Amino acid sequence: MRLKHVPNALCYVRLGMVPALWVLALLAPDAKVLFAVLLAFAFFTDQIDGYICRKYDLSTPFGAKLDRVSDDLLTVNTAAWLYVLRPEVYRDYWPILCGLLLGFALSIGLQYARFGRKIPFHLYAGKLSNWVIAVFALYTIILDPALWIVAVLGIIVGYALIEEIILVTTRKDLDEDVTSMFARHAREADGD
Repeated sequence: MRLKHVPNALCYVRLGMVPALWVLALLAPDAKVLFAVLLAFAFFTDQIDGYICRKYDLSTPFGAKLDRVSDDLLTVNTAAWLYVLRPEVYRDYWPILCGLLLGFALSIGLQYARFGRKIPFHLYAGKLSNWVIAVFALYTIILDPALWIVAVLGIIVGYALIEEIILVTTRKDLDEDVTSMFARHAREADGD
């Protein structure tokens, strides 16, 4: 099947877009619309590779790890690009944004401390938070930062991070396919 390499290829495209977006952010900060279009494409590749993997059952341990690395790299760099292109976002909303970045670092640190690796979670809250991060970044880069979108970002991404932290700190072993801490509790109660 020709599609079997597409998900990993999209992850590599996403990884390759990071330096290209840095060049654009640093050398052409007034080209915010072009930057936003390329960033939107990078986030879109994340949705497409996941869809293809699920639809055609192409998931592999390497692909899951590559996807997680490319997602995390895109997320962290998006925070940095916002600082470069819209520093007023951090000035005006630093408690929320810095809190989310600290939560992200704490989640990853706990995963390595407890399991010796980054867990490729498939939580519904995580998937929703990726969409919210993309919309927030695109809205903020193209338009002016607004409290309402920062609040939405804080609530949804904050919840996703809390859910990851709770799962990492309360489970002896983790089912990477768990979709919610509530769904996992229900299966455990049923004797699964």
